Amino acid sequence: MSNKIPNGFYNQKSPSYHVWAEVKGIWTADRTRADGKYFILANEGESFILSDNKGGVYKSEQQILIERMAASLGNPATTQLTTITFTDEEITPK
Repeated sequence: MSNKIPNGFYNQKSPSYHVWAEVKGIWTADRTRADGKYFILANEGESFILSDNKGGVYKSEQQILIERMAASLGNPATTQLTTITFTDEEITPK
């Protein structure tokens, strides 16, 4: 595993595939191990926004200090567009 996933890899693959990261690192809050598989939601500069299988969202180098990280491709990414309409009602009647 390399220390960091090149942003180019993520930027190139994420429009077409889910990108996962196998992370070895520690939580900044208590210095316990944060090792595991995380879904990469986005990148911000040299950092990544990660999500675990419990619904948590974390930023690398802020909540998780990364020691090593390796990327793998998941399922093909799909986009689904849905139209949502709202029926506006006044909060308090006149």
